[in-house]
Amino acid sequence: TYYQTVSQLVGNVAQVAGIVLFQLCVRNWRFRTAFWVTTVVRIVASCVDLLIIQRVNVRFGLPDKAAFILGDAMILNLAQMLDLMPAILLTSRLTSPAMATTSFAVLAGFFNFGMNASRALGTFMIDWFGVKTAESHTGVGASAEECDFSNLSWLVLVAHIILPALSIPLAFFLIPDLPINGPLETQHASASRQLSASSLADEDTMAGGGLDETDDQYTDEESTTAAAAAAVAGKR
Repeated sequence: TYYQTVSQLVGNVAQVAGIVLFQLCVRNWRFRTAFWVTTVVRIVASCVDLLIIQRVNVRFGLPDKAAFILGDAMILNLAQMLDLMPAILLTSRLTSPAMATTSFAVLAGFFNFGMNASRALGTFMIDWFGVKTAESHTGVGASAEECDFSNLSWLVLVAHIILPALSIPLAFFLIPDLPINGPLETQHASASRQLSASSLADEDTMAGGGLDETDDQYTDEESTTAAAAAAVAGKR
């Protein structure tokens, strides 16, 4: 009950605090800075889990419940919200103006696919590290498997600290170094402007050509009229 109610309540409060902190501070940052800073905060929150597993918090007189609330329920939820807000804004800025709904759906689909793939990879890593919880079996010759958390520290170290740390250098290559609250110039927008300018130039050229043809027509008619007038005057 404690971990289901108190942690959820604290987590919701932390998410609201993350939204407020984003509006007050993070929205004035750049996309690249926001991504790697929030990743570092999430790594720090995961270090609290590592301290709980190694029973370091007990040595310092900090109960497991308080350490769990401080790590997973508070800091981790706060960091996740600070990480989610720039991601949503960046996704919305990258959408094509001509196909906003379709392009946003495609980008959001890739975003959800990445999250589901990470969960599947996490399940595989749990089995690979041999982490097991108690599981009872019923029937003839029933037995109960004991918990095995001997490699849990290594699992947390790899999945929650090393792998997120490896994504920090990628932010300097894959994330644009542009302000969050400023205009984001995309290649599609630039191409659209170039196409519009080219279309206007073609229209101006066609209009200019039409005017030239009209002037030539008027000149030919004036020459014909003058020649006819001269012939009439000669006959007289």
